[in-house]
Formats: sequence, C-alpha cells, structure tokens
Amino acid sequence: MTWIMEFKSLGRVRKMKRFKIYALLVLAIIGFFNPVRASADVGPKPSVTIVVKGGNPENEVYITLLSKTSRYGPYSAKESYENEISKKFSEFKDEDGYFYIDNHYKLKDGKMHWSYYPPNDFKVLMYVPATDSYIVSETPLKTFAFKTFYNVSIPFEISNANGNTIIVNPVRSYNIGQEALGISLRMLLTIAVELAVALLFGFKYRKQLKTIALTNVFTQGLLNVLLFAVLYFLGGLLFVLAYIVLEIVVFVIEAFIYMAKLKTADEKPVGTFTVWFYSFMANTLSLIVGIILTGYIPGMF
Repeated sequence: MTWIMEFKSLGRVRKMKRFKIYALLVLAIIGFFNPVRASADVGPKPSVTIVVKGGNPENEVYITLLSKTSRYGPYSAKESYENEISKKFSEFKDEDGYFYIDNHYKLKDGKMHWSYYPPNDFKVLMYVPATDSYIVSETPLKTFAFKTFYNVSIPFEISNANGNTIIVNPVRSYNIGQEALGISLRMLLTIAVELAVALLFGFKYRKQLKTIALTNVFTQGLLNVLLFAVLYFLGGLLFVLAYIVLEIVVFVIEAFIYMAKLKTADEKPVGTFTVWFYSFMANTLSLIVGIILTGYIPGMF
C-alpha cells in the first residue's frame, strides 16, 4: 500500500515539474512579445545587397535606395533633415520620381545590405562628399526572392567629376547556393528547436522524434516555397503579413499531423491538448530563435 502511495506521489511531482516547464515557456513568450519588443520583425527578412566595384577607393561613399513612394514600411520622406548626408540625398531630384525615404548607409567593403523593409521597387543612389557627386541607377530595379543582389560598377572618373551625376546600370545577380544554404539552415534550426521542446514535453521515444522531424521537413519546405512566391509576386510589404498567416497555417497542419501520428510508447494517441499546446509552443519558440538570430546574421536568415 505504501509503495502505491509513493508511486502516486511521484506521478504528481512529475506532473508538477512538467506544469512548471510549460509555465516558464509561456512566460518566456509573453516576456519576448511585451511592448518593448513590439516593433520586432518576424521570420526570414527580405533584403537587398548592393555590391559596388570601381571608383576611387580613397573617397567615402554613401548609398541608399530610392523608393517610388514617399513612404515604405517604417521609412518615409521628410520635409527637412539635420544630417548632412540625408540632406544631400533628399535634394536629389530623380527624373522618374523616386524619393529618398530617410535611410542610408556608408559603403563598407564595397557593400550595402538593406535588411529591413527594402523598397520593392527602387533605384540605387550614391553620394560622394569629396566630389559632391551623385551616382544613380538609370532604370528602376526590383527585389527578387528572399535576398536580392545587384552589382554596380563605378568609373574611376567619379573622383574628378565634381558636382556631376553619373548614371550606372546595376546588374542583378542571384546566389542560388547561398539561398539554398539559408533555407537549409532555417529548416535545421526549426527542427532542432522543436525537438528540444519535444523533450521538455516528454516526447523522448525515437518514433515520436522522427515524426516531429519529418513533419517539420514537410511544413518548413512548404512555408519557404509559399513565402518565396509571396515575395516574388506580391512584394515585401505583404511579406510579414503572409509570414504570420502561413505560420498559423503551419501550426495547425502540424497539430493535426501530430494528433494522427504522434503515439506513446504503447502506440496510444497523445492527448489532444498536449499536441496542440506542444505545436503552439514549438512553433513560437522556433520563431523567437529565428528573430534573435536574424539580428546577428541578417544575410542568412
């Protein structure tokens, strides 16, 4: 009789420990999405990378993307600027009506990486303070896939072209290998996080972990294909909204698959609440990890 009581007591302790783990996960998510972090972007971010070659290496060069509209995402044109470089960019009058939207970079190592809300339709504009000269792309350009790359060649004569505007023709390049690597890393990251959460939920058997891994291979592959299509056909403004909607769809699909396929050691179905709660927590935590890593490796995620 005593050992039965001890067994029941041990069961209650395990349930209490598991409840504490669930509670800590929920608190971590609430803490992450508090108002301080409300401005955080989600998911793999569309980006534009401009690679600049040529010109005078001794001159500083500042670079921006002009937008077709005076507002795009969090960026917008202003009536006046205190920053001298911003003033110069805003004073440039593009013949096709593209605007400076208050975001620019100092060219470093011949590259500019715009990783947060790059305009979907844009022109490249550079400014060289030493010669008070502009360099602008002749025709409008567009984003492509998750990461867009353009190469720009600048003639050396820009160093002597005081006050002039030089027209360049950026050439689009696409790094298929890097794109494939990025997708693979995102998929592996998601599977690793969701398996770690699975262990916290007590899913420790090989069949359970295999089911979770294979399910994520399917859902993450589907997610990336659909996001690619959204970005290519609809542009960056709808990307974040589409990502949120598709993440919800992935969460639901995974929950239904787990209800049908996720079995206990004696081949019994896992409880409905446990399956849905696990799917929600695993997807949310993998999303959080992705957001954090995006800040450190913007070109990869």
